[in-house]
Amino acid sequence: MTRVAWINQIAGIWLIVFVVIVLRDAAAMPVVVSDSIVGLVLLLCSWRILTETRVRAIASWSQVGCGLWLLIAPVVFRYPPASLPARNDLVVGSLVTIASMIETWAVLHKPMPEG
Repeated sequence: MTRVAWINQIAGIWLIVFVVIVLRDAAAMPVVVSDSIVGLVLLLCSWRILTETRVRAIASWSQVGCGLWLLIAPVVFRYPPASLPARNDLVVGSLVTIASMIETWAVLHKPMPEG
């Protein structure tokens, strides 16, 4: 389960770095804000999953939501279909959604520790 949290943490870092370094002036402000916020949420949730035991289910579901948002963001913000931000959001969104679903399944099916 911790490997999946690391995948989502790397995805969060990638989103922030991608927006700041690669897109800079090429993307519209909603794209920059959306990817930055999703990157920060992914970082915070994956950190909570790695360090906390009580809120893992909430953090896992939040990451699933982030992945799904990244998949629908190109439609909501009307990115050109072949643009770099659209491709980035679709690839990262797919990765985050799949990894988060695996992580959520593992969190929900792991026995709770006694005590």
